[in-house]
Amino acid sequence: MTHFRPIREWAKERRKGWPVKFYTKKMEDTTMNDLKIKLGKPYVYCHQGDCEHVLAFSDLRLLHADDCHDLSQYPLVTRKIHYQRVICRVCQLFTSKWVTEEDSHAPEEPCFFCDKCFRMLHYDENGCKIGQFKAYPFVDKGVFS
Repeated sequence: MTHFRPIREWAKERRKGWPVKFYTKKMEDTTMNDLKIKLGKPYVYCHQGDCEHVLAFSDLRLLHADDCHDLSQYPLVTRKIHYQRVICRVCQLFTSKWVTEEDSHAPEEPCFFCDKCFRMLHYDENGCKIGQFKAYPFVDKGVFS
């Protein structure tokens, strides 16, 4: 859990006067019963060191006779956000891999491009930059929905 140390130190510096306490727990040693849950509060589940999932509990209640009694089905996912794919603004076919700002070639700000269209529009055959723009890799959440 040492990879959380910089985050915790950063949060500690900036939360002066906040009544919030940050804590971490090992997944293999923790059950839902061990967690102090506040409804509606966002939590971050981090695994493999850098894969983060934001989750929030919206409902908490005791098991009812009409509920599913198969404990492997819990916690129940009641809503999952499905993102729409962000397609390339040029070909309008492929998923975007790049986003640009201050782009003299783009019709809008920010503008999204697939890899092929981005390279064809922004670089010459020798790989030299054409025009002025700021480009950033883009990961489309829609491909995971």
